Amino acid sequence: MSGSLELPSPPAATLAEGGVSATLYLTAQRWRSYLLEHSVVFRRLQEERERGWRSSALDEWYARRQADTTRSSAAGATVASPSRSASELAVKRGTQVGEGTTAFVNADVTVLAERYRQHARRITQHAASAFFRAAPKVNSSESSHADEKPVSPAPLFLDLGCAPGGVSKYLVEDLGWRGIGVTLARADGGIEVDPLLLQKSTCSGASFVLLDGDVTQPPSTWNRSAAYALMEGESCATRMQAQAVPRASSAVCTADVLPLSASLFKSNSAAAPRFHFVNGGAVLDHGQRQRRERAEEATLVSASVPGGGVMLGASARGGADYADTSLTDSSPSTCAQAAAPILPWFSLLVPQLKTALTYVATGGALMLVHGAPHCASMFILMRCMEEAVGVPAATPTSASRGRVHVLETMHLAKAPVYLLWTGVRPPRKDPSDGAEARAMQDAQTCLLEALSTTSPRIFPLCRTTSSTPYITATGDSRALLREKQRLWLGESDEGFELAVDGFQRYGHLVEGVWGRMEAFLRQRRERAEREMHSGGGDPRRDRRAVSTAGLKRMRSDG
Repeated sequence: MSGSLELPSPPAATLAEGGVSATLYLTAQRWRSYLLEHSVVFRRLQEERERGWRSSALDEWYARRQADTTRSSAAGATVASPSRSASELAVKRGTQVGEGTTAFVNADVTVLAERYRQHARRITQHAASAFFRAAPKVNSSESSHADEKPVSPAPLFLDLGCAPGGVSKYLVEDLGWRGIGVTLARADGGIEVDPLLLQKSTCSGASFVLLDGDVTQPPSTWNRSAAYALMEGESCATRMQAQAVPRASSAVCTADVLPLSASLFKSNSAAAPRFHFVNGGAVLDHGQRQRRERAEEATLVSASVPGGGVMLGASARGGADYADTSLTDSSPSTCAQAAAPILPWFSLLVPQLKTALTYVATGGALMLVHGAPHCASMFILMRCMEEAVGVPAATPTSASRGRVHVLETMHLAKAPVYLLWTGVRPPRKDPSDGAEARAMQDAQTCLLEALSTTSPRIFPLCRTTSSTPYITATGDSRALLREKQRLWLGESDEGFELAVDGFQRYGHLVEGVWGRMEAFLRQRRERAEREMHSGGGDPRRDRRAVSTAGLKRMRSDG
C-alpha cells in the first residue's frame, strides 16, 4: 500500500475508556501505521472491530447479555456442582472476605476450570504435542522392581495465576504431571480454585500443591493456601480411616524428585527448583481491574509527563523487579506509592517473565499472556527472547512448527494472546563450554533491566551499538521512563527497528490468531444483525434491552 496511508481515527471505545490506555494508544501511531500498511490480516481485524462497534444489532445483543448477567447475579449465590462436598462449600464460605472484588464471585469454578482445561488441552496439543506428553504411568508390578530400575519422575510445572485451576487440571489429570499453583488469596480479591482439583491432590504423594501469593512479589513470600490446607486435613483423615493395611506407593521418589512445598522457594532451600513448564497466566479480571483503577484515578492526571511521554498511574503489582513495589492488590488505598510499570500490560507480564526465566529447566517451556499484541512491545519481546532462552524463530515456510508459538485465549473477542516457548535453554553438546550459557544469562539480565522502571538500561539487547541515550535513574527518572516507553511502543528508532525485526520473524504466527479473531467477530456481528432484521429473539428480552440500548461496550468486549 502507499506510504501515505491515512490512519483511521482511534476507536470511540478507546477514547471512551479514557485513562492511560487511551493516551498510549494515541501516542503510538508509528507502529500502528506499520501494521496497517504491512499486515492485511491486522487491517481486516481492525476494520471488523470498527464495524462491530458501530453495529446497533451488537449493541442490543450486548445489552441483553448484560441484562442476563445482572439477573443471574441478583438471583443469589454461586451455583454449586452436585458433587461438591460440605467441606468444599466450607472452604468457599471461609474465604468470602474478598467477595465483590472479582467478576467470578458468582461463577461455578468447577465448570469454569473445566472450560479452561479443555481449552489448554486443545491449544497446547495442537501447537506442541511433542512437548506436552503424558508421563508414563507406574503400575504396582513396576513399583516393586524400583530398586532395579528407578522410575523417571513426572515433569514438574509451576502455574502462576492458576485460578480457577484449568491449566493445572489439564497437566495433572490429563498428562500426569506434578506441580505447584500460585494464586492471589480470596481474602485479597483472588479467585477460587476448583475444589475438585484440591481434593484429588491432597495428602501424601500430592501431585499438586496450591500456594497463596502475589506473583509480583518474591516467591519466598508465597505460602500454602488456607483452602488447600483445610482440604488436605480432611482428605488425610479420611484416607487414614479407609486404609486398614498400609499400601505400597504407586510411584518411587528418586533423588531428583522434589517434594511439593512452599519451602522450595524459601531462601534456606537446599537447591532452587527447576520446572519443566512455567505458565505465567496471572491476569486481572474485570472486578480486580475496577478496584485498581479506582485507586489509580487520583494519581493519573498529576503523573502526566510533558513532551509526549506518559507517566503511568501507580500499579499495586507493577515493576520489573520484585523490589519495585512492596504492595499487593489487597492494598488499593496506598497503591499510589508503588512503582509504575513501563506500560500497563507489563504490570503482571514482567514479574512473571522474571520468575519463569529464574525457574524454568533446561529444555523446558514457558508461556506468558500478552495483553496488547497489537503493540510493538510484543514483537520486541519476542525478538529479545530468542537470545534470552536460546530459541530461534522458524521461517514461515518451514515444515516444522518451530519452538515459538502464539496461541489464542479462550476469549477470541479479547485482544490478549498466549506466547509459548518450548525447548528453552537447550542443553549444550559440550558441557565444558559455558560461553553460550553465559551469553544467554547476559541476555536475560539485559532484557529484565530494560523492562525495569529502576534500571538505567533502555535497550533490551546486550549489544552496545544502540544510540539510545543512557539516562541515569537518579538523574532524571521521568526522562528515563519516557525513553523506555518510547522504545517499547516502537516510537523511538531503536524500538521501531526491533519491532519490525520481530514482526518479520513472528508476524505470521500472530496473524494466524488475528485471522481467527476477525472471523469470530464477523460471524458474531452478522448473526446479531440477522436476528435483529428477522425479528428473532425473545420479545421480553428485547423490551428489557431498550433501557440499556445506549450502553456502550468496552473496547475489551470486542
